[in-house]
Amino acid sequence: MPFFINFIYFSQIIKPDDTIEMKTYIFSFVFYFLFVNYNFSQIVNIEDRRNSVLDTMGWSGFVDVRFNLIENGQTIISTRSTGRIDYIQEQHHFFSISQYNFGRVENASFVEDGFQHIRYNYHWKPRLTWEVFTQLQYNEKINLRLRGLIGTGPRFELLDRGENKMYLGTLYVFEYNEEFLETEQKVFSRENRLSAYLSYHLTPNSIMSFSGTTYFQPSTDDYRISTQQTLTIKVIKNIAFSTVFGLSYDSSPPGEVVNLIYQLTNGIRWTF
Repeated sequence: MPFFINFIYFSQIIKPDDTIEMKTYIFSFVFYFLFVNYNFSQIVNIEDRRNSVLDTMGWSGFVDVRFNLIENGQTIISTRSTGRIDYIQEQHHFFSISQYNFGRVENASFVEDGFQHIRYNYHWKPRLTWEVFTQLQYNEKINLRLRGLIGTGPRFELLDRGENKMYLGTLYVFEYNEEFLETEQKVFSRENRLSAYLSYHLTPNSIMSFSGTTYFQPSTDDYRISTQQTLTIKVIKNIAFSTVFGLSYDSSPPGEVVNLIYQLTNGIRWTF
C-alpha cells in the first residue's frame, strides 16, 4: 500500500493581470494543492491510467470516493470520485475510467471538472495493438463546457525488456467542443486531429526509474502538446523520492485561458 506526500514548487495557472484578494488566494492555493488534483490540461493523460496488471483475465475494477472539509476562517469543501472497470480476455482489453472533481471555497465554486473515457484494445500482433476509444470531458477552470472525442488507430510496442517498456500511438480523433461564455450564446467547434503519444518506463538500475508520456495533437488550425515526466529514486527499501514535471500548451485555448500551463511536484512514497 503506497502512501504519498507531495510538495508543489510552482504552477503557472493564473494570468498575470488577474486580481484576487490575498486572503482568498491563500486559501484557494492551499485548497488547490492539498485537496483536489486538478486537471488543467486540455488533454487527459490516459497512458498514466492504464492498468499495469495486464495478465489478470476477466473483470476487475474499483470505485474511489473522497471528501474533504476544512474550516479555518473560510469553509473549504472538495470531493473527488473515480471509477474504473477492466475486462481482459486473450487478445481483447476493454476499460472504462470515470472521474469527477468538485471544490468550493465559501459560497464560490473553485473547480469542477470530470471525464468519462471508454477504450477497447485489440492485441493484433506481438508488437501491434489497435485502439478504439470515446471520451466526454468538461472543465470549468479552462472554460471547457463539453468536449466529445471519438478516435481509433495503432499502438506500437517499441520496447519490452523486463521493466523497460516504450509505446508509440498514432490515432485519428474527431473532436467536438463547446465553450463556457458569460452570455447565452454557444460557441462550438468540430475538429479532425492526429493524436500521437509516446509513453515509456525505464529502470536503468535498482535505485532509479524514469517514466513519462508526451502527447502531440495537431489539427488544421491549431495544435496541443502535453507531457508528464517522472523521476523516482529509491532512498531506502520502502521509501522512494519522486519528481514530476507536467506541461501543457494549447496554441488556441478556450476563451481567455493561458496557452502554457506547467507544474513541478516533489513527493515521497512509502510502501508497506
